[in-house]
Amino acid sequence: ETAEVDHACWRVETGKAYELASCAALQDGAELLGEAMVGGRPVSVFRLREPLAVGTHRIRLLELPAPKEGSAYATGWEHIEVALGSDEELEALAAQLRETSLLKVNWRNWTRTSNREVRVTPPGLPNFRVAFHARPLDQVLADERKDGSFVAVPDDYWDPQLDCDRAEEAAALARYENLLRTSQYVPAGDGSLE
Repeated sequence: ETAEVDHACWRVETGKAYELASCAALQDGAELLGEAMVGGRPVSVFRLREPLAVGTHRIRLLELPAPKEGSAYATGWEHIEVALGSDEELEALAAQLRETSLLKVNWRNWTRTSNREVRVTPPGLPNFRVAFHARPLDQVLADERKDGSFVAVPDDYWDPQLDCDRAEEAAALARYENLLRTSQYVPAGDGSLE
């Protein structure tokens, strides 16, 4: 089987919390694969030093979106994404989901050209999503860099006074709250990264 739970998304409430969580991830040994503008705000993707263990799965990437202006987010896990390995596998899953009336399925990003997706809301977890794609996020980032569609965060986007000199504070906060290891499902707005 080629399916892989390739990343989990950790939401934060404020821009400062985003910067501190980014610094905490770096302090913990994660590798920043990219910070891009997505939907009008920065989204960072990290390769974790130690994958997150969730059941039998090992999740190697962390997605960290900054909050959208005017949207309220609570801090916590918002979604996971599964890379199925091929468009054929994604099509087969989509066909199964079309026949299922028991699950809440979101097709909004099914027709996009880059790594289309289908999202499912698990029963009993109304604010959590599982999204399915053909390719893992790190592959998508690499392809976006090659084809020029990767949009870097402008140098003047963030407050220059907050930088990784505060990484010690962020790392202490991460250890205290067990930031990257706590499984907490929280309200997630519309669940959109677009």
